[in-house]
Amino acid sequence: MRRLIVNADDYGVTPGVCEGIRRAHREGVVTTTTAMMNMPHTAPELRRAHVETPTLGLGVHLMLTAGVPLSPAHAVTSLIDAAGRFVRPPEFVARLEDLRMDEVEREWEAQIEAFLALGLPLDHLDSHHHTSYLSPRLLDSMLGLAQRYGCATRPAVTDEKTSLAREMIASFAPQGVAHALAAMTSTPVKHADRLYVSFFDKTATLERLLAIVSALPEGTSEIMCHPGLVDEALREASGYADARERELLCLIDPTVREAIERYGIRLCRYADLPHA
Repeated sequence: MRRLIVNADDYGVTPGVCEGIRRAHREGVVTTTTAMMNMPHTAPELRRAHVETPTLGLGVHLMLTAGVPLSPAHAVTSLIDAAGRFVRPPEFVARLEDLRMDEVEREWEAQIEAFLALGLPLDHLDSHHHTSYLSPRLLDSMLGLAQRYGCATRPAVTDEKTSLAREMIASFAPQGVAHALAAMTSTPVKHADRLYVSFFDKTATLERLLAIVSALPEGTSEIMCHPGLVDEALREASGYADARERELLCLIDPTVREAIERYGIRLCRYADLPHA
């Protein structure tokens, strides 16, 4: 059987992005989304999603590289800068060996608990900028939390031969890649078999999306995407703006759903997967 999860990252970053993600589910093929629990719009927008799009799987986009922590600053000093904000990805990578894992787990747990406090079912965990795969300690922390909370996780980037996949893997600590592949094979936590990251930016085209769908192997695959509607808040918050609307148009194009049905692929959420 071929199963496909289409996950929209960054739910909560702005209201426009949230509306775009809900539309990508209502009118298109997005099946799940993961929420940035440290953003001011996230809680009310999750409530809207639960009412307006009840079949959309809702998860947590674990944050360590954007915004401010939910934990008190004094409790996560290894994760923040002098202004009390999470550091950007390059500095985060430079700090990898100095991160205090008790602080990482405290903050990630706070984000998950903030989601659960809304009374919503937790579909799965993934991480902003793929930070949970940058070192064995980070991955083990995410997998441990997923096991404790009884949810699934996104897999590591594996065999997709695209420039973005190569760049992402090159940014990981070498032991992080090897450990991720081994850990995802042996973990009892539910996860997809592979992750497609190339539907992004200049390669977020209808042709690319259809090519991924047409070549899906047996098992469960996830396509990562970032649809949204551009608002002023997005232009201020993210360098990835106009491309989100291009992604949205592709994801709601009827030829994509037609292709999925033609190839006998089942759209699903992580919660729909059998146990690992």
